Amino acid sequence: MSGLDVSHMEALAEAVVFAHEPDAPVPPVGDRQARAFERTAAMALVALAPPAEVPALLHTRLAADALRFCATRGDRVPPQPSTLGRRAAPVLTFVFGLAAGLVLYLLVAGRNGDPVPTAQQRAALLAADAGVVRLQWRAGPSPLRGSVEGDVVWSEARQEGYLTFHGLPPLDAEHRFQLWIVDGSREGAPVDGGLFTIADPAAETVVPVQAKLPIGKPAAFVVTVEPKAGVVVSKQDHVVAIASL
Repeated sequence: MSGLDVSHMEALAEAVVFAHEPDAPVPPVGDRQARAFERTAAMALVALAPPAEVPALLHTRLAADALRFCATRGDRVPPQPSTLGRRAAPVLTFVFGLAAGLVLYLLVAGRNGDPVPTAQQRAALLAADAGVVRLQWRAGPSPLRGSVEGDVVWSEARQEGYLTFHGLPPLDAEHRFQLWIVDGSREGAPVDGGLFTIADPAAETVVPVQAKLPIGKPAAFVVTVEPKAGVVVSKQDHVVAIASL
């Protein structure tokens, strides 16, 4: 058979798997099948490595990149020439199927049955929904605001969203941050979006939106400081962050 055959595919797999060894064969530069194997090996490493060995921010970026790769793989893989033969196609199908399975395992099932981290859920939402609204935080008037930075991402179609914070300082044990959503499609007080805390102002904190009612037209997201049990309607004595259209 001319072109690539199964033996060549096996050689590529061996080159990728044993790439860390000094005497390992080096796949040809620009080889499409080699790149496919390398992507699969990289995603397998992300999925199966102990959680403590991969920084959370890097893990999130890899997961998002993997989702985008799988979502567009039909556009990225060019038609295979007839010289590859019939036996090469099942191998490529297996490679991409394995990649998709690893991403699904990582982002939906989680490692060892553990819940998927919130940062990864946010990355998956951004990758899956092109209509996500993304708004930047600006500091509120309260002296408790710290040097808040970050954003809000919200999907109207999925009624799902996440808050990202840098620099929002921790509170004492008797208080919590509470999110309020100003919904332009309804009258009355803003919708309660849930309580949360900040453990480390220097670290990135990602918080899921827990809207108590469906949101039709979000006009603004507001974070206030409230008693630890939360309130039904905020007096807005301490507004620490605002994100609006």
